[in-house]
Amino acid sequence: MVKGGKWFSEKGTDRSSGSKLFSVSGDCEKPGVYELSWGIKVSELLKLVGAKNTKAVQIGGASGVCIPKDQFDRTLAYEDVTTGGSVMIFNESRNMVHVLKNLMEFFVDESCGQCTPCRIGNVKLLEGVEMIEKGSYTFVHINKLKNLGRTMQVASKCGLGQSSPNPFLSILENFKDEIFNNGKGELNGR
Repeated sequence: MVKGGKWFSEKGTDRSSGSKLFSVSGDCEKPGVYELSWGIKVSELLKLVGAKNTKAVQIGGASGVCIPKDQFDRTLAYEDVTTGGSVMIFNESRNMVHVLKNLMEFFVDESCGQCTPCRIGNVKLLEGVEMIEKGSYTFVHINKLKNLGRTMQVASKCGLGQSSPNPFLSILENFKDEIFNNGKGELNGR
């Protein structure tokens, strides 16, 4: 505020000017709150906080998207990966099915229960994760759950129900080799 709006707007990118507070947690040496310019690359943020052997970064909190290491050159900005500021780091020791289960259990607990897409949808998505965990899924059923997640994004009344499918959809997409190559899944109906 002391330096003024012009100075502030010179930071960041053309479409995401200024700086942002990022709350960084998880598998890193220096978790904390950082004020950084919009447009910082995920890889630069990981280096700054001392993250090593990083497998995944959940951007935007529990309801954000989870990106794999081949996307760490992306920028934190409105024109690429937007975020309210939460960044959770997971290293190679983390099992992404367990990460996803933890996130979906959170949404089942947090749903107020007012609208059906969120109340029932989050339970169904969690059941899908538990099926994956046990290896008792079919790809037909997983695809139905992905469609349910996309329906929840447009049919839920509030932001919680609209965003709760994000980790389910992004983790299944970005970590499918780890999640579905555990040798337990039923490949019928692929």
